[in-house]
Amino acid sequence: MHVMQVMEHVAKQGHRVALVASPEPRLMERARASGVTVFPNNHFVRPIRIKEDIRALWVAYKAIKSFRPD
Repeated sequence: MHVMQVMEHVAKQGHRVALVASPEPRLMERARASGVTVFPNNHFVRPIRIKEDIRALWVAYKAIKSFRPD
């Protein structure tokens, strides 16, 4: 909830905002409605699993390369 509030506030200030997260429908919908660029990552799982963690890292890396944050 806190992250969502921060993203909404920063987006309202005119900044481009992106989110890499597990594709939880309510979170994705609310983020998009706030103007946040969303990168769903199906590999964020619990408990820790090394193969899934590496895949999650790769998806996050590609999102960063695509979004090109400051």
